[in-house]
Amino acid sequence: MTSRLLVDKIEGKTTASTVEMPSGSVIQFVDHTFDGVSTIQSASYTSITSGSVTITPKFSSSKILIMACVSLYQNDSNQNYIYGGFQFKRGSTVITTDVTDNSGSFAIGANFGGSSSSEIVQRVPFNIIDSPNTTSATTYSMQGRVYNYANTGGYFIVNPGNNSRAASTIHAMEIAQ
Repeated sequence: MTSRLLVDKIEGKTTASTVEMPSGSVIQFVDHTFDGVSTIQSASYTSITSGSVTITPKFSSSKILIMACVSLYQNDSNQNYIYGGFQFKRGSTVITTDVTDNSGSFAIGANFGGSSSSEIVQRVPFNIIDSPNTTSATTYSMQGRVYNYANTGGYFIVNPGNNSRAASTIHAMEIAQ
């Protein structure tokens, strides 16, 4: 015999936030699509226009899964490869690390580009797990940089064309622990 429980809404006895979910359950999902154009042409990190998402965790023990997919245009008029990177921040704190240069970034585009004047458009995915240990509103944001800008004169553009075909996404998912 199969058991079924049918309900319209589950609430805690005293408040809605007291319901304990099994570990691994998705508690909430915040979705953000953005098409603001950001040109990255510096070795210093540059904020990505509208490349952030805010989530208010229900439980301080939750993990937050940040998922981003960035639409990039790369140009190198000097016919060299471009190396770029992104870092992710919780508020003002960098939450990613890069084994390539220990600068706090995720490297993208190792040998990105071509052997002639290149113009490449691609989408780059990222997945980051964070433990913010808070129930306060928390903003996650992205920054990008070009590692070898001085050598190549190349650059990246996030969301080339400023239209929905080139839009990027950043999502935050709260996972029960």
